[in-house]
Amino acid sequence: MSIYKSDADRIAAPDIEEYMPAAKRHIDETLRATRQLPKVDEDGFSECPLAEQLYAKKEEAVTGAEHCLQKFYEYRDWIDEQLEKCQENLSVISSGKGSLNTESPHDRLSEAEVQQEAFIKRLENLAEQIDEACEQLNEAIREASKKEYPGGNPRKSPQDDSDSYERNIGRDLLVDDELKDIIEMGPSSED
Repeated sequence: MSIYKSDADRIAAPDIEEYMPAAKRHIDETLRATRQLPKVDEDGFSECPLAEQLYAKKEEAVTGAEHCLQKFYEYRDWIDEQLEKCQENLSVISSGKGSLNTESPHDRLSEAEVQQEAFIKRLENLAEQIDEACEQLNEAIREASKKEYPGGNPRKSPQDDSDSYERNIGRDLLVDDELKDIIEMGPSSED
């Protein structure tokens, strides 16, 4: 059993800042995987023998981008909660500071006020970065969703699957089988 109430209890601003570069990586991977996809007909045939694998790679990239997006939504919720708490703390500090007459506690509350304001600014900056990253992640996912593999989910290793093998290469094998049959029959009697 976890000592935390939820995952949100384990979030901290440095963790979010550390995770931010993941957004760019997921955006780039998704767009690169999407933009390199070969044309595939409605039966799943492509001139590119790696078409199904490339579509599977794109799906993997989309899954990673969606996971990143979900994490950012959780971070954004946490930031909103923290901003609300910080504003309440700032209000309490400001009102407490105004009612003090002695210098030492007043100075400590002034320092706490400056720290709260700095943390609020840090959180607001993170919120802007997350909003921008979410917009870009959503756009990459939308672009990727326009290119789907026909007939279901593409497999990473279609060579292991006989249906996929026939779909992508099998048409050529049919011609080879006919030639093989002709060769096995030997020379025709017309010669």
